[in-house]
Amino acid sequence: MPCSVAVQVSFGVIGLGVGDTLLLYGFGAYFNLLPGSEWSALMLTYGFPLTIIVMALKARTLPFQISYLKTYS
Repeated sequence: MPCSVAVQVSFGVIGLGVGDTLLLYGFGAYFNLLPGSEWSALMLTYGFPLTIIVMALKARTLPFQISYLKTYS
């Protein structure tokens, strides 16, 4: 029986996940702990400002609803 489920997700949560991922992977690649050292500067360049901006705006963003159809089998 399918039912509709609404989940509250803010853009701050999405942006913080992306920014943190870029920032942490960029540091790991810079110090040769992870592959992709040629992309580390680009990941750090975009990851650091994105993380800082999203952390500053996270408390001020309003959540939006994502609705999807959940089926039980």
